[in-house]
Amino acid sequence: MQLRLGKSWAAVAVLLGTVGSGSPAYAIDTPVPETASQIIFADPPKELKAIRKAGEFRLDGRLEEKFWQEAPLARGFRQTWPKEGEAASESTWIKVAYDDEALYVGIICFDSHPDRIRRQLTRRDRSNEADYVQVAIDSYHDRQTAYTFVVNASGVERDWYVYNDNWTDDTWDGVWEAKVAHEPVGWTVEMRIPYHCLRFPQRPSHEWGIDFVRYISRNDETCRWQFVPRREASGVSRYGVLDGLEGISPPRHLQVLPYTVGKFKTEPTRLGNPDGRMWRSDVGADIKWALSPNSILDATVNPDFGQVEADATVLNLSNFEFRYPEKRPFFLEGLQLFDTPFSLFYSRRIGAAPDHPDAESDDYIIDLPEAATILYAGKLSGKTHKGLSYAMLNAVTTDEYAKYHQIDGADTAVVRERVANRGTANIARVRQDIWGNSTVGLMMTALNRDRKAPSYSGGVDWNLRTKSNVWELRGQSVVASPSSGATGWGATATIEKRSGKHIRGQMGFEYDDPNLDVNDLGFIQRNDYIGGWGWWQYRTEKTFGPIRRTWNNVNWWEGWNSDGRRLQLGGNYNFNWEFLNRWQVGGGHARDASRYDDYEIDGGPAVRLPSGYDYWMWGGTDSRRPVYFEVNYSWGTNRDGGYNDYYVVTQVRPATNLELSIAPSYNIGYSVSRYVGDIEPTVSEPAGYLFAEQNSQRFSITSRGTATFTTNLSVQFYGEVFVANVHYDHYKRLVGVGSFTPAPDLSRDETDDDPDYSILSFNANVVLRWEYRPGSTIYLVWTQARDDYDEVPSFTIRRGMNRLFDLGSNNVFMVKLNYWWNL
Repeated sequence: MQLRLGKSWAAVAVLLGTVGSGSPAYAIDTPVPETASQIIFADPPKELKAIRKAGEFRLDGRLEEKFWQEAPLARGFRQTWPKEGEAASESTWIKVAYDDEALYVGIICFDSHPDRIRRQLTRRDRSNEADYVQVAIDSYHDRQTAYTFVVNASGVERDWYVYNDNWTDDTWDGVWEAKVAHEPVGWTVEMRIPYHCLRFPQRPSHEWGIDFVRYISRNDETCRWQFVPRREASGVSRYGVLDGLEGISPPRHLQVLPYTVGKFKTEPTRLGNPDGRMWRSDVGADIKWALSPNSILDATVNPDFGQVEADATVLNLSNFEFRYPEKRPFFLEGLQLFDTPFSLFYSRRIGAAPDHPDAESDDYIIDLPEAATILYAGKLSGKTHKGLSYAMLNAVTTDEYAKYHQIDGADTAVVRERVANRGTANIARVRQDIWGNSTVGLMMTALNRDRKAPSYSGGVDWNLRTKSNVWELRGQSVVASPSSGATGWGATATIEKRSGKHIRGQMGFEYDDPNLDVNDLGFIQRNDYIGGWGWWQYRTEKTFGPIRRTWNNVNWWEGWNSDGRRLQLGGNYNFNWEFLNRWQVGGGHARDASRYDDYEIDGGPAVRLPSGYDYWMWGGTDSRRPVYFEVNYSWGTNRDGGYNDYYVVTQVRPATNLELSIAPSYNIGYSVSRYVGDIEPTVSEPAGYLFAEQNSQRFSITSRGTATFTTNLSVQFYGEVFVANVHYDHYKRLVGVGSFTPAPDLSRDETDDDPDYSILSFNANVVLRWEYRPGSTIYLVWTQARDDYDEVPSFTIRRGMNRLFDLGSNNVFMVKLNYWWNL
């Protein structure tokens, strides 16, 4: 068989005995010498010179062009796992070239057993169990941020952004290309990374930080070019150097991604929609514009997120708002720019669901927007050559109206009601690099809505590290003036030991003023809080017996309100052990002291809760295998009651391009005393607070599946069945702050004020995604939703499931087309 690596590559490979000799490929690299003490040291800083590409180039993964033969070679990878510090078991060669438009990376992954190279074909940006290579580029050379590009042995691409040295944002997407070829000596990769994927200042010549990683799945082996021991902090600050980049400029490019979408909706017929059908079409665009070498404007006009997976249904039995994750691409990308210890910006506030209209019945509703329309949103971000990062976001949402029938006797009228006010959100963020590996920053937000007072917040934050990156002190101080309350402030600080062979940990403190409220544009579950926490970990990474490595953690927490009421005091121990066969087990035990809940009765007294406990355990098989299984079980107390929770995950890969998972869960809660209303005074009894014992059951099944036909064509399925019931009995009156007396005469069972309810929900969507050219995509989407809220429940899983699929369904069929222009 002819070896198509280019003549000089083949000649070198043959000369070193890697082709046709049967010798192991790692013989190409120089073995790492062992020391008497066996202390593992980091590599000294490495350098790699890039050469200017000359001549024609064909992206096919085969490295046959002449410039690849002339480029300097990077090699000498060392294992970070499993045999830390030793030479990689298989050799990896890397060369880098460039021209005026892009960076080119050529990689040869030698393999002494090419038939055992693991390949998995998945859609882009999906985590997968396959051999891969990774290129990380610190183009600002600020030693804190980097762009990472990954290609697996099937040619599947992933990318993410690294910030704060080793924090990752996998929502970042760049438009770049890679091809893979398989050869008798292993597999090869060519990457073309256009400069519009990177950010760097205008200079005559450049030095960039760079590092390379290779993963060999069958060995569970991760090896790195710029090797750093696991005990040390090893993020962007420890990358090697790429030099030789001359005469290149950051592109002042304009990328435009216009879209058009058509949606057809069907639903059960009703007064508000007699034929059960609706049709809508729309257009919009995303724009990325390099205003200068240091500034990028990302904008979206009339965005549509119809291809985004629906939120999971949640049974929230707490008194606090549930935080849903952001899934919309425009807001996901670059979200880390606004990431601070206090969540001053919660992007789900923009374009949130409008208020429910005052219609007597949902059947009467003619039109109700699912979300506030975002007319425009834009992000301006960049970084100066002096290390000042900046980001500004502006978003404008419009007034939203609902229409519904209002029936008065024999008369029917159509009412148009405002359910969302026009608003403008502004967020500004600056952050200055100091000391080479630390930052200080400032963030401000403003929200202006029609017919409401404006809302403002701001804060100063810091992230300070020692020179060795072992210790870190981070924190923030904030002040907020909400639209409906007085100005409040808060502060938090955490000191953390970030690295170490065995021991890591942190301690923190937080103060939230009773008036602190950032929820107009940010997120905070509660205010009026003073507390602290700590975490310590002892880890082992040396095999003993059947155990491969362990994590052992101890946590503690405590907190009070401004009245001196203890809100929490407790701690836990938890562990995670991994065995030689890659199975894992874990578990833990937690204890809480008696404490108070000052949110249970809105505007009323705090309620004393007894001490409690929790236990949990879990186990999982090797996630690299075609079948993966995990089981979780936890039990304990909940306030003065208890709970049991069961959760199972099964993942199956019947073929290299198919993935299936199913995750059922079941939770029961019992005898939990909860507030249900006020007790009006009578001649014989004073006013008071009525409680009842809450008993709940929740059952859900979440399933996902992906079929990938090529690296650019896939079908994805998501489905969730959710059935829940909440029932109250044993009514009682609160006495003092934590005692009760029976009050059966105040029972609300089978009355208009009966607090019992059940929730039935089914959500599913199927998305066919075809990236028909780089950056341009066609989506075909089908979504279905069934839901019901019943105020008089009668719960069994079977009855709930039967009722759920007897409900009428809402179906949406969508076609969305976008086209990427790089102007």
